[in-house]
Amino acid sequence: MLVAVLFIPSWLLAGAAEVTARAEIQSLLDQRKYPEAEQILVEELRQRPQWEAGQVLLAQVRNTLGLYPLAEQSAYSALTIRPSVDSYLGS
Repeated sequence: MLVAVLFIPSWLLAGAAEVTARAEIQSLLDQRKYPEAEQILVEELRQRPQWEAGQVLLAQVRNTLGLYPLAEQSAYSALTIRPSVDSYLGS
């Protein structure tokens, strides 16, 4: 049984970490703790810069905080990952 644990794919573990981070971010957003949510998003995006939804969410949080140049930069990052309506609206 212990040996089976050693063979858990790293992508599976990353998925669990992402779910935990998303729950923490959502909780902060629900509490309107935008600076804290921004900090966690930035940390998560350092580890997974291709997380398009995270880039879009960071743009929205920064827009709410009035950090418009940074919001535009985050939206542009999301657009370079994958063009989407959400990304265009953030830029």
